[in-house]
Amino acid sequence: MKGLKLWHIIVVALFLSLSVGGCALTQLDSKANDEAGLRERVEEFMQAKTTSNWIKAFDYFDSGFRAKTNRENFAASPKTMIFQAFSIEKIEIDPAGDQAKVHLVQDFVMMGYEFKQKPEVQNWIKEKGKWFLKMTTAEDNFRQPQK
Repeated sequence: MKGLKLWHIIVVALFLSLSVGGCALTQLDSKANDEAGLRERVEEFMQAKTTSNWIKAFDYFDSGFRAKTNRENFAASPKTMIFQAFSIEKIEIDPAGDQAKVHLVQDFVMMGYEFKQKPEVQNWIKEKGKWFLKMTTAEDNFRQPQK
């Protein structure tokens, strides 16, 4: 009888450890999928910039920016930079999983001058399960901080 109780304890302990391990693996898998999804969105956005497809690039901006900015006007506005190449260096997703910093380097031409491997940190946010680049408007840049 003692052997049977010990056997039940071992089975329950094994089941619990597998359950906890499975949850941890699911979280790791979810985080990896989240990072892969963000990486894909960043690459698509940067590719749109590199090919000067500003209509497509506009779709990657956060909803607040898109609500304040007309797509056609944005696409038609003069751009001072010509993007040539980029590479993603690092992606940091916050623990809550709804904000991220993307570190990248890019090559571009501005006013006739070539800039190579210039670093940039982009802030991305998740809206309705999809990643978007957090933008600021000129109005946001001059807004006084709330006290």
